Amino acid sequence: MNKRFSTTALSRAVLGVGVLALLGACTSLRPVTYDCSNLVSAPELGSRINLAAEAGQISTIRLNGVSATCEQDDEEVDIELAIGLKVSRNLQDGAEAALLEVPFIAAIIDERETVTLHESFSYRMAFGDGIDVIYPLVRQDISVPKDGRLVISLVPKRIDLN
Repeated sequence: MNKRFSTTALSRAVLGVGVLALLGACTSLRPVTYDCSNLVSAPELGSRINLAAEAGQISTIRLNGVSATCEQDDEEVDIELAIGLKVSRNLQDGAEAALLEVPFIAAIIDERETVTLHESFSYRMAFGDGIDVIYPLVRQDISVPKDGRLVISLVPKRIDLN
């Protein structure tokens, strides 16, 4: 009985070590991410715009902070942006629910400070009835050259780049 108990305990220990090794291997396969907010900037000129909602109301949109998480491979850096906005409207112009699409443009800049590409994207949101301020968080993924950076800006209307 004692021999059987030690064989069972040894088997469990080996199985436990195997499971831990497998879990360790899985976590090492996961890409390494890091805070890279320093690679993203927003010029003063594009940090605030006025934009008409679908109902015709004018809303003021401003950047309320940008953070970025990066994952790097051999040739480029994948940036996951989190763009905070403050969107406000005057309820005297109308307090009913209203849809709004906020357009952005991103300039991808290489290590020589040359704009290599532009990307446009937008974010749709809605004001609820009687709501005058919302704080949406926009998420967007963009890739830049390995030693590059990104400049984002709000724009007054959607721009299709192709």
